[in-house]
Parts: sequence; structure tokens; C-alpha cells
Amino acid sequence: MNDRETTGGGSRLNRETTASLAGRLKVLFWLVVPGTIAGLMSDEALAAHWPDLASLGEILGILCSVVYGLLLLSLAKVNGGYRAAGACTLFVVAAGVIVQVLTGSGDPYMKDGGALMVALLSGVAALVGECAECTSHAEVLEPVDMALSQRWRRLMKWYVGLFLGTFAGILVALFSQWLGLLVMTAATVGSLVVAILKLVYLWRTARTFREYEEMEA
Repeated sequence: MNDRETTGGGSRLNRETTASLAGRLKVLFWLVVPGTIAGLMSDEALAAHWPDLASLGEILGILCSVVYGLLLLSLAKVNGGYRAAGACTLFVVAAGVIVQVLTGSGDPYMKDGGALMVALLSGVAALVGECAECTSHAEVLEPVDMALSQRWRRLMKWYVGLFLGTFAGILVALFSQWLGLLVMTAATVGSLVVAILKLVYLWRTARTFREYEEMEA
């Protein structure tokens, strides 16, 4: 069968592009697993008892995020949205390192104000990156699996909702500690659900492109 034109957003895909998507999306899936483990290792509760384990978790998390961001950037030729997703992922990694440096600074202004500002920018970049990634996955899936494409778009809305929920929880906590805690707990549970859904969708997306590649061969 003849190759198909390669562009983003619902257009046809050629076999080279399909193979690239299948392979790299599968790697993205497997990067999420050690990234999640790294997050658990660097948890503050564990860090108080096993600081070396927490440091190892931070290093592992940085490495996974950097590779994840670079892989997204490498998919920019398939869909331009992957470029924004990769850039935001790398910015969040850099911002995390900067926050660690600022919090260890002896300057009270940089330790509090500077770190908070960078952390806020990092949060916004993380949201933009996730939305760009979900949208890109949805667009490249349109000519292959519209149902899965729509699931990615719904997941993007979940990310926006969680971001707003977390922000609302912080504001509510200023007036009612218990109510704010309740909202933040709900946002945390929602984040776990979204993380699991993303993992499932990544696996299904990689498998969909692998099957499509085999069908077009």
C-alpha cells in the first residue's frame, strides 16, 4: 500500500511516521513507571528517614523527565504540539533544580519569594505541557482511532480541572483549613486517577500505531 502524507491534526500518516510514533510512545509509557517510583522515593516523609534514598529518587526523576521531554521534542516533526510539550517538560525540570538551589540559599528573599515565583511558573508550565501533550496525542490519533483521540481530549480537561481545583484548595485553606484540606485531598485523588488514565492511554496509543503500521505494511 502506498505511503500516506505526514502532517499533524487529523491528516494521513505514512509508515515511517507511524513507526516513529509507535516506538517513541512506548518508550514514553515505560518512562512514566520509573518516574512514578522516583516520585515516591523522593517523598518528604521518606526523605526524613532515608535522605540518601530521596536523593536517588530526585536524580532518577530528573533523568526520566529529561528523556521524556527530549522524546516529545523529537516528535515535533509529526505534530507541532509535541514541541511545546517537550519544552515545558524540560522547563519544569530546570525549575525544580532552581527551586532546590533557592531554598538552600541564605538569602531570605530568594529562599521564599524567589522559590515561590519559580514554583508557580513551573506549575503553569506543567499544565501547559500536559495540555499540549494530550492535544498532540489526540490529533495524531484522529485518522487512526477517533474514540481514543477523544479520550485524550477529555483527559486534557481533567488536567485543567485539577489545576483549578488545587488552586482553589490553596485559596480556601486561607479561610478554612479543614475545607481547604478536603479540596486538596480531592485534587490529590483526582491526580492519581489522571496519572493512571494517562498511563493506560499511552500504552493503548502506542499499541494502536503499532497495529496500524502492521496493517499498512
